[in-house]
Amino acid sequence: MDGGSGADNRFVVDGVDTTNIANGLSTRRVAPDFIQEVQVKATGYNAEYRASIGGVMSVITKTGSNAFHGGVGTYYTSEGLQGNIRPFLRLNPSNQKIAEYVTTPADTWSTPADTWSTGEWVADLGGPVMKDKLWFYAGYNPNRTNTERTISAFRSDP
Repeated sequence: MDGGSGADNRFVVDGVDTTNIANGLSTRRVAPDFIQEVQVKATGYNAEYRASIGGVMSVITKTGSNAFHGGVGTYYTSEGLQGNIRPFLRLNPSNQKIAEYVTTPADTWSTPADTWSTGEWVADLGGPVMKDKLWFYAGYNPNRTNTERTISAFRSDP
């Protein structure tokens, strides 16, 4: 941001600086479903953000209110949803003036591709405990990844 490298930025979650000093990345992961507001400040930010040469990304999470609100949802992906292998463009090794599309088909001796799936569930609820005085907000975001791999100790040449 603003001409600085990745390590020159600051990441703030609910007013708390979560920037890792070693690599400049945020040390906290906040699920997008729990975010109420995102502010990106490239220049002209206050001194409270310390010595940030780049920019400041500030995240404010959802809170409770006088009315109940919430939601449920899921994210799912697997190798079956990825589609066909896309060809890539390369220069022909024997003639550098010719470009060609190439795919990498599975060889007869190669192992089969992994079977995998990733599921992420999201549930959140917020509302009043005592109207106009005390509110609550809770979120739950578990995820699970399954991978199956076939391994052969011996390879048979075709």
